[in-house]
Amino acid sequence: MNKTFAIPILLFGALILASYLFLPQYQEFKGVRSQVNQMQTQVLETERYFSNLGQILENLRNYEDSLEKIESALPQDPSLSTLLNFFQKKSSENGLLLKNISTVKGRRKEEKKGILAKVEETYLNLNLSGSYLSLKGFLETLEKSSRLIEVENIYIEILRGELPEYNLLIKVYSL
Repeated sequence: MNKTFAIPILLFGALILASYLFLPQYQEFKGVRSQVNQMQTQVLETERYFSNLGQILENLRNYEDSLEKIESALPQDPSLSTLLNFFQKKSSENGLLLKNISTVKGRRKEEKKGILAKVEETYLNLNLSGSYLSLKGFLETLEKSSRLIEVENIYIEILRGELPEYNLLIKVYSL
């Protein structure tokens, strides 16, 4: 009877001892294993993210020419000296005399949202003199230009015995 009574007590004692010694270690092992699984999923998500970025970069390389055209159409710096040089050169190429060029202040700006909110508008007033065909060629040159240029207003003044004068209000876009 001693053996039958001692064996269950020893098994019960071993079970309690095992639960106090091994159960905390097992729970710690489960916690570490769940952390490892979380880190593995994070690594996989990061790898997917970077592979997606690589695919986007490859797609952008396919559109590199278009992006360069956009960059030349909307330069970062609205350098007035390059604009003045451009208008002087194009007007003389088309047979027009550039009499005066000035910036226009105080134009009402419209409230823009999204990407267009970053686009700046610079207004210039050009005073040109020459024939109508020269003006037409000049406007076609502006239209074909890589820069985003809009002619807002044209005022024509014709005096007897002189070449017509043209006042152009031009809007130039930049970032």
